[in-house]
Amino acid sequence: MFPTKKPGAITLVSSDVEPIIRELKATLKKSEDYIKETETGIPNNTKRIEQCKELIAKLDTSFAEKKALEDRIHRLELQSNETNTLLKQLIEQTKK
Repeated sequence: MFPTKKPGAITLVSSDVEPIIRELKATLKKSEDYIKETETGIPNNTKRIEQCKELIAKLDTSFAEKKALEDRIHRLELQSNETNTLLKQLIEQTKK
């Protein structure tokens, strides 16, 4: 690792993917923890979290599979909520 011209930024060079994944996961956790502590959702940390997740998913297949499963579950939950809302509306309509 070595510093760059941008204050606080570093460059990581490695011949193996594991150190990069470790650094990305550490950065991801640090940003998530910071947002939880401040409860303000600082835009830079939010953006950094998304960037870390994207890079980790590209490098770590198990992380990518886990993220894809979480995304799928989230979409299914949204669809389930929509279906429940529609069913409630139908029940109300039939009561009239």
